[in-house]
Amino acid sequence: MGGGYSVKTEKAVKKWWAWMCLLCLLTTACRAEGGEWTPETWAQVREALFSEVAEPVPETYRIHPSADKSEDTSEETWMHVLVMGSDAPDMQRNLGRTDALLLISVHIRTGNVRVISLPEYAMMPVEGLPERVMLRHVNCFGGPLLTVQEVNRTLDMNIRRYCAMNLDTFARMIDAMEGVTLNLTEREAQILGTEPGENTLSGEQALRYIKIRRVGDGGQRMRQLLRAMLIQTLKKGSLMTVFGLADQLIAGLDTNMSMADIVNVVLAVLDRQEAGSFASRDVPTEADGSLGAEAARIAREFLEQEDE
Repeated sequence: MGGGYSVKTEKAVKKWWAWMCLLCLLTTACRAEGGEWTPETWAQVREALFSEVAEPVPETYRIHPSADKSEDTSEETWMHVLVMGSDAPDMQRNLGRTDALLLISVHIRTGNVRVISLPEYAMMPVEGLPERVMLRHVNCFGGPLLTVQEVNRTLDMNIRRYCAMNLDTFARMIDAMEGVTLNLTEREAQILGTEPGENTLSGEQALRYIKIRRVGDGGQRMRQLLRAMLIQTLKKGSLMTVFGLADQLIAGLDTNMSMADIVNVVLAVLDRQEAGSFASRDVPTEADGSLGAEAARIAREFLEQEDE
């Protein structure tokens, strides 16, 4: 045995340090009056957000947004659902980080589908927090309702529905679909042990694909995976296959969608399967890394495109 830490020891030390930060934070939180932020507690939370701690924000410092009960007049045209990939092991609590965020809008009359990819590393000001946080971390402070609230505020929209899935659920869905087809770069293919170009990945391979951090942005890979899954699921056979797994998938889901919502979306999509019913695009960040007026404009114009 030589000097220095092994990779295994280094990971163990980092994990121990993360848990110590969380323990310190919890102790501080218990002494805090009304969960008021101090420079020390904010620094500890930020440390936990970038660690492996499953729930990096203690209850004392969480934000509790209320569900939007207002009437949604847009239901006559578009149904909006914010889809999130979550690293939360317990989806009943769902207070982990979100690895991908897609705004999926389904036109109820035509079956047209619009998908807007939101950059999870965009910086967001959140009322009640001392500094901006990444969009992927907003969920840790208040769950999916807070994420929906902040996306609505930023894009000037009226999203009321969300669907969050953990990574194990993604893997089961992909296996049920008999794999998902993606184009791999030479480096990505090398890491996954396959050939570059078009590949059909299993659920396990897809998880390895989105966890690649040595090449570019893993978040971008998650968005590409979700897009590919959505396109394949829009095919009637794949859609019915996924619905057949409902009992197995329910434990890995957190959603506020009603059965009527789901039925409306499915019927609208199945009613129109021809080419041209699906379109997607990304929205940019501002120069300071935040989502702003340009993202809101692009999202609005994208949804206002005349239906074919």
